[in-house]
Amino acid sequence: MAAKKTNRPLPKYMTATAYKYQRRVPVSVAKLVGQKIWDLSLGSNLQTAVERCAKLTAQHDRLIAFLSDKEALQEAKEDVLAVTPAANLLAMIENEHEELEATWRDIEYYVDGARGLTPRRELETLAIFAYQAFGDAAYMDQIANPTAMLTVAKQLPVAPPPSGDDRIALATFNAMKSVLDDRLAEINAAKPSDPDRTITARMDQYITYKAVKSSTARVQNAHPALCAVCRQPNFRSNKMAPTPKVSGPTASRNGALFCGAILLPIKSLYKWALKEDIVDVDPSERIDIPNNNKTVEESRWQAFNQNEIKIT
Repeated sequence: MAAKKTNRPLPKYMTATAYKYQRRVPVSVAKLVGQKIWDLSLGSNLQTAVERCAKLTAQHDRLIAFLSDKEALQEAKEDVLAVTPAANLLAMIENEHEELEATWRDIEYYVDGARGLTPRRELETLAIFAYQAFGDAAYMDQIANPTAMLTVAKQLPVAPPPSGDDRIALATFNAMKSVLDDRLAEINAAKPSDPDRTITARMDQYITYKAVKSSTARVQNAHPALCAVCRQPNFRSNKMAPTPKVSGPTASRNGALFCGAILLPIKSLYKWALKEDIVDVDPSERIDIPNNNKTVEESRWQAFNQNEIKIT
């Protein structure tokens, strides 16, 4: 049914001929939203259409604001990644309780199996095992910013210690606990200055993996600003120093291009590291590289128009 004509002013994003909500999605978030324009029917009743238009406007305003906040978006991604395995673990605790039991006799399986994980995941895995096999929850409590997985793990069954009458089993139990304590101490004491874990070392691996040209590799691996931006942190620590301000004549001429030359290789490096499971999250997503806001035609070199620069 066609909408009735009215002389009343209509709200923003609402068409005049048919009651529809039409709004262009900002380019910066269109990829995340999955469409370039919102085109929704509001019905044939004017009052209902106006109310629904107001609700959609407020809803989309909040969505755009959220998707534009890189830090909030990254935190949401991390929460989703953490909650999914936690939900699966909770279901297993409820339905397959016996299969999740672990004792001190399983220490070799857990310690050796966790070595291929990132330090954060290895720490969480062994901390959970320390709780299950030895009843020691101290390591779990000491982990900063615990994931949902770590919180749910406290519902796992705890194995009873060996009887005091069995001295051999008790001595072995204490020895295995010492082995686990030593391994957890090694993980916690990992030095951020380890040369094999710096961004420069990982950049060498990335350049080899991507078969980057030698000229490009020199810029990416030996750029003087690389150390200034990242200050060579532990690559697995997922921490990046604040980006320095771009100043000087280079910034005044083309600051966006200058920032891109420094940061784009680092962003590419972290994307590769995330794919290879070297890091758990990509902190470079929080870095916004400024756009020079120039079209291709404007960026292209053009000769001066002699007629335009004549003094009259």
